[in-house]
Amino acid sequence: MALREAQAQRAFGSLVLPEPTIAQGNEPSKLKSKFSSLSSKSTASSETTMDHLSPTVANMMTGWRSASAVPTINSPLEERYIVTRRLGEGKFGTVSLAVKRGTNQKYAVKVMPAYGDQEMQITKCLSHPHIVRLHETVRSQRSLCLILDLCLGGDLHQWISQRFRKDKDKGPGQYRTPRRSEVATFVWQMLTAVAYLHHHKIAHRDIKPGNLLLEDPSAPMTLKLADFNLACNFRKGQKLSSRCGSLMYLAPEVIHKSYTERCDIWSIGVTFQDLVTGEALWQAQEEPQIEKMILQQKPELRSRHWSSHGEGAKELFCQLTLREDAGRPSATDAVENSWLRRHRRGKDMCCAIS
Repeated sequence: MALREAQAQRAFGSLVLPEPTIAQGNEPSKLKSKFSSLSSKSTASSETTMDHLSPTVANMMTGWRSASAVPTINSPLEERYIVTRRLGEGKFGTVSLAVKRGTNQKYAVKVMPAYGDQEMQITKCLSHPHIVRLHETVRSQRSLCLILDLCLGGDLHQWISQRFRKDKDKGPGQYRTPRRSEVATFVWQMLTAVAYLHHHKIAHRDIKPGNLLLEDPSAPMTLKLADFNLACNFRKGQKLSSRCGSLMYLAPEVIHKSYTERCDIWSIGVTFQDLVTGEALWQAQEEPQIEKMILQQKPELRSRHWSSHGEGAKELFCQLTLREDAGRPSATDAVENSWLRRHRRGKDMCCAIS
């Protein structure tokens, strides 16, 4: 079964059940104090060892900006930007293309309710080649606008959907299996972004194809992780308890409301499956059925498309989707997986962080 319209809608709109978006549970309870300590640290927690990482990945881990590096402008958006067209809409806001007055520089502007500080406070500190960068914020009485990298290549869900051969009479047809290099590159980029976040004690909690943007349609192999509305700071050894995310990509322990940052690893595993097969991992339409399958069924390698990627790909998928989160590899371990290192593109490329 292809990633159909109903599943696409479920993937695009983040599901938050039944708690509010900024749900605390036993997570840090005060937003200001939580992020004041987050933005004041320099590079990273020393608890994440990087001795085994390649120089390219280790270099990516060091980027960190002071919160003051991203200015907040208190004025109507229209005074600084010309908004030209809407690019997308999700549960937490709308995204449009905007041109900065005086420079003609193009950005994506995400317009949210004025109380959307959580995403702003996290993203202003992030600096990684596979995470969407925040350039400035524009605040008015009614809204908060995030001025972000413009990614015009669509998202990974669209990339997957476009790989179905068209049939005039029957609609979408057979899925064209991506090359090993394409799949390995995308999964490696996701893992570098999540390794960076976890190194800085941030869990994303909503990784899915719709939140992975392709930077440039003319060079469609660079992904950027976006949408940090559900992201939170975590402490080593402390469980998170807010049930949030998109159901099709939720780890079992998130449904049980007792989990760690390795819920992101599970979500990457499910996205990996989407990439390889063009099919939803959980073959059901109704949310109660999907939830039951997540809790009771072991993820399986059913599709014939896996054979095109070899045993290494299958082993990596099984590791990422282990039911017990303690058994899953950390992002820093998974990013150095031998199948990824062997097949990803740009193996000798060194990424500079600014």
